Amino acid sequence: IIVYPGSTIMFSAVLVAVLLIYIKEGVASARTLIIGVIISNFILSALFAILYAQQTLSLDVNEKLSSIFEINYKYFLTGTLILFVDFILLVVICQFLVSKLSRLFFFVTIFISLFLVLVFDAFVFNIILKFNAADFTKSLYGHLIGKSVSSFIFSVILYVYLKYID
Repeated sequence: IIVYPGSTIMFSAVLVAVLLIYIKEGVASARTLIIGVIISNFILSALFAILYAQQTLSLDVNEKLSSIFEINYKYFLTGTLILFVDFILLVVICQFLVSKLSRLFFFVTIFISLFLVLVFDAFVFNIILKFNAADFTKSLYGHLIGKSVSSFIFSVILYVYLKYID
């Protein structure tokens, strides 16, 4: 089973950042961060497209290019849209749990919020992009395992930070 560090670690870290800002600063600051992340995704993809085009212009017609700047836009657009939905879902789930659980269970609130959103993301991403692919099951298992572990680790980090450091 392959665990993808980009989608497991970086994606989870972005969600934790949104959750931290939401908890500490409120909805307006979290909304600003969400919009900033979405805009930066599009700017980054445009930059990668420009750099990839520059690389391809310098090649001979018969040469093949394997570049770090090549982006699968189907994955990128789908991932960005799912990320936006994940942001909203994270805030809704967190707010719901805060209203239902006492302050004593703050770690549980953080963990369940992150876990549910990351599991949702793993299912939706794989169903949309890999449903009929040969590696669907392996990809889904990899995402579920990686994101489950990362939700626990990031929950511990966020809880320790909020409880003891901040």
